Amino acid sequence: MGMLSVRGLSMKEQGEKLKKAREVEGHIIERLKETNFTVRDCIVILDEAKATIQSASKEQTIESLNF
Repeated sequence: MGMLSVRGLSMKEQGEKLKKAREVEGHIIERLKETNFTVRDCIVILDEAKATIQSASKEQTIESLNF
């Protein structure tokens, strides 16, 4: 997993954020497993999601993005 933003968080908060990130990653993988997409399809889907997220301002929430 890449580096999460943890600046200013306590050790407990950092651990909780990392745990939640792993849960989210697991949910994404499980949802992709439920499809009949190829690995290449999954890469394209994730790349497009990444581009959408990266184009947002840092203050936006994920809920505010248009997927």
